[in-house]
Amino acid sequence: MSSYGQYPAAPGAAPTGGAAPGPDRNLLFAGLAGAALILIGSLLAWSTVSAPEGVDGSSESSGGTNGDGLWTLIAALVIGALLVAALVRKNATLALASVVPSLIALVVVVLNIFDAERTARADLSGEDLSSEDLDMFFELVDVSVGVGVWIALVGSLVAVGAAAYAGVKARS
Repeated sequence: MSSYGQYPAAPGAAPTGGAAPGPDRNLLFAGLAGAALILIGSLLAWSTVSAPEGVDGSSESSGGTNGDGLWTLIAALVIGALLVAALVRKNATLALASVVPSLIALVVVVLNIFDAERTARADLSGEDLSSEDLDMFFELVDVSVGVGVWIALVGSLVAVGAAAYAGVKARS
């Protein structure tokens, strides 16, 4: 018997059922951009120590990897690995899991925003100075937050938001 005159399935009809949709690729790429910003910020200056106003002197910057920037660097690598795996496997759970290291990076960055001396103190701790000497030194100088902290802050906010939204959106 021929199939002439019968109604075949519509071309390109989607199968019913199947696997859950994967996370939105654009959101994952935004999360990867956030991880890249965290990584870049971790390598830049996290604090700048300068002579007080009115005193002729220079300023010295402390890199992020001398202090807490090492934690954000590791977090950025974990975030990137999870988001790449989420892209390859189309797995929303991996995207959602990247929120944890993103939040860790965010907490570390916020701590350094409120306490700019953290990285400078860690940088100077290898100089065989007592904590009293360090306290006296930091009373005499001005310490400001470096550019790396601000870049890492933006990156961690982007990574948290993009990964959380991609994971929740794919699950709904």
